[in-house]
Amino acid sequence: MRAAGVINRIGFFFHTPLPPSATLAALPNHESLFSALFAYDLVGFQSHEDKENFLSYVRTYFGDQAVEGSVVTRRGRTLVDVFPLGIDVENFRAFAQSQGSQEALQRIQQEYSRRKLLIGIDPLDYAKGIPHRVRGFGEILEEVS
Repeated sequence: MRAAGVINRIGFFFHTPLPPSATLAALPNHESLFSALFAYDLVGFQSHEDKENFLSYVRTYFGDQAVEGSVVTRRGRTLVDVFPLGIDVENFRAFAQSQGSQEALQRIQQEYSRRKLLIGIDPLDYAKGIPHRVRGFGEILEEVS
């Protein structure tokens, strides 16, 4: 985007864990791949370990002077930070214990106590084989009916 002339603030978020710097260095063209991240204003990670793995990689392959705290100082300034994904546990717990939630639970238990349920609790997206999962659910339903 920068090469195309975009000057707006842009960020990049790693949705998957980032391995240690020695593992990253095993990637072909790792230095050009990771130096491309310096064009972003913000690079985000899910955990402090992932952030530290990235900063360790930058220090090792671009020099200690390339990192000032949580800022990579190559091609300008790239802030590196942690943005954990998840739920607000306390809010979720309070909701689960609320009167309305308990009443809804009783209705659901009463309604579904007469049925067999097949519940999948996982993210479904185009990259995770939705047709295979649907066929698998179909096969399970055939076996239990």
